[in-house]
Amino acid sequence: MRLKAAGYVWWVVAIVLLASIAVGARFGIDRVKETRERKDELRRQFAELKDRAGKERGLPRAVKLALDGNIDAAIEILEKETKSTNVSTEARIELARMYVKRGRRQDAIYQYDLALDQDPRNKDILDEQTELLLKDGRIASVCENLKVLLTMDPNDIDIRFKLANLQYQEKEYSEAANNYGKVLVLKGEDAAALQGLGHIHLYQNRTSDALGYYERAVAVDPGIAECWYFIARIYLFREDYESAVPALRKAVSLGYPDRDLLLFLGTALEYLGRIPEAIDTYKRFVAANPRHPKAEHIKMHINELEFWEEPSKFESRNIGTTPRPWGETIIPGVDQGSDGGGGFVPLPPE
Repeated sequence: MRLKAAGYVWWVVAIVLLASIAVGARFGIDRVKETRERKDELRRQFAELKDRAGKERGLPRAVKLALDGNIDAAIEILEKETKSTNVSTEARIELARMYVKRGRRQDAIYQYDLALDQDPRNKDILDEQTELLLKDGRIASVCENLKVLLTMDPNDIDIRFKLANLQYQEKEYSEAANNYGKVLVLKGEDAAALQGLGHIHLYQNRTSDALGYYERAVAVDPGIAECWYFIARIYLFREDYESAVPALRKAVSLGYPDRDLLLFLGTALEYLGRIPEAIDTYKRFVAANPRHPKAEHIKMHINELEFWEEPSKFESRNIGTTPRPWGETIIPGVDQGSDGGGGFVPLPPE
């Protein structure tokens, strides 16, 4: 019996040992498998990091540096990038933008030029370069960019109006008039476009057409002092003083910066025989312009007007200053014949 019992014990021990060996082997296999999987994951993560680092060497890296405030380092990276073959348009745009941040306007314009060679109808590039060209005073180039933008959207009122103003400034009157006219077609009665057309016709000595545009402009916006000023001048040259007086008053009330306006108004009132009003206006003129070359002469004339019991019988030769203080021509840019600064050159609408 003892031998039999001992045999059972050995069998149990053997079974336990075999089970232990099996469990240990299984645990070892799982441990090896887990280690291998962990190594594979680490290799994958390292490969991702390496790939990301490679990609961030160019444009992405420069953008990241710029966002961190390191503009100069970003510029250095992009300058190397743009010297390589097959450089992207985006890299040139970013380099141009960074040049702008560093005040290197000419370098930025050049990079935009190169970017436009690659993508001639890129609106963002055209917009950004146009702004720089305008600041640089390169109006002809600005106009060319605006024309390209208009081919992309002919109904863009803001671009067309901006182009018209610049063409007017460059004395390209036919082109400017064409674009102002298209603004009116697209937008309806627009005071600034009407004013621009008025100025162009005035330059062309077509005063009736100019007057029509100015009067349409103030019908839309009565607060345009410059239009009232030119309406008044046209009526003065026609010797239509009844029409000139209210326009002159309006220009004065709106603060148009021509110090001779009160002199014009006083003379027009005197021509109309409205002497008390003329005297009051002359006094306002002298008070506002005590050092004007004609101030003393106007003072003497005021005394003459106040002395006579019937000043309405004065002849035109008795009018203070010259009979036509507004000069002998209405063509812009020509000397208006005033000692006190009555000349003018119409400015394009803003």
